[in-house]
Amino acid sequence: LVLAVPMLLMNANMKKVLSESRRLGGAFCLGAAGTCIATVATFYFIPLANLGVEESWKVASALASSYIGGSVNFIAVSQTLNISSDVVAAALAADGLICALYFMTIFYIARNIGPEEEEQKEEEEEKERQKNSSKDQDMHISIYNAGLALTFSSAVCFLSSIVANHVLNRGGILIPVATLISVTLATLAPKLLEPIASAGEGLALLIMQFFFACVGMSGSIQKVVALAPLLLLFAFSQVYIHLLFIFLVGKSKLFRFSTKEILLASNAAIGGPTTAAAMCVAKQWRSYFIPSILSGILGYSIATFISIFMGIGVLKPLAMR
Repeated sequence: LVLAVPMLLMNANMKKVLSESRRLGGAFCLGAAGTCIATVATFYFIPLANLGVEESWKVASALASSYIGGSVNFIAVSQTLNISSDVVAAALAADGLICALYFMTIFYIARNIGPEEEEQKEEEEEKERQKNSSKDQDMHISIYNAGLALTFSSAVCFLSSIVANHVLNRGGILIPVATLISVTLATLAPKLLEPIASAGEGLALLIMQFFFACVGMSGSIQKVVALAPLLLLFAFSQVYIHLLFIFLVGKSKLFRFSTKEILLASNAAIGGPTTAAAMCVAKQWRSYFIPSILSGILGYSIATFISIFMGIGVLKPLAMR
């Protein structure tokens, strides 16, 4: 599983993310803060006591990471905190249902926001070039690039293992260390990693599907059914408090974000770069396509760290009160 993390972060060039995500990056950070506030508030009123003290704050942290970054962060936090397979399976089931409801909600809110007017010719050409390039990469992933991506990921994982086990003497933080090294290398050497990033993402998604299948096979159906309803309520509260927060604060005189910016930033946080970009295409919001992807990549890069620190520093004391 650890192999998937570096391959998903090959495009995490922080210089590019911070410079090109524009206002949407700020709205995304507001959404990430909303997820943290929503998680703490929900955990205070719905402490997931039936999971036990240890499992409750851990799964809350994992769900928070999913609603800042994406599934890869959920997996990373679950593995780092050693959450049981039954709880992971139940949380994934709840997350899937809530995300489906969430996407229906934001598209309903956006129903009266039409496509953008014709942009400048330069922007149109850049969008078309990006679209064609993306199509080519998706349809033609070379074995050579896939091999390079796998080699890069293996080297990062090997280095991360040495740092986590022998330098820091904490094997449980292997994935956060791999995340930090991957983001650093993607920022320092973007020209080397960007050509193989598409192939790496394809391999990483395949690895994640195997992981989800293994989680499902190792879980107990009875336990998942017993645990899922409360987790469903917890995830619902997390997502919709996040959405309420980003709308109320984002529309305030301090930020003045548009509804379009708020919806895309929230989408990038809850669903990740893929769903945010898909919304741009569906609604024909051309100028937000690249900023949406970059905001989602920012989420991949920071969600694991934020969620683990919040879990240990805030949620765990709340669980033990």
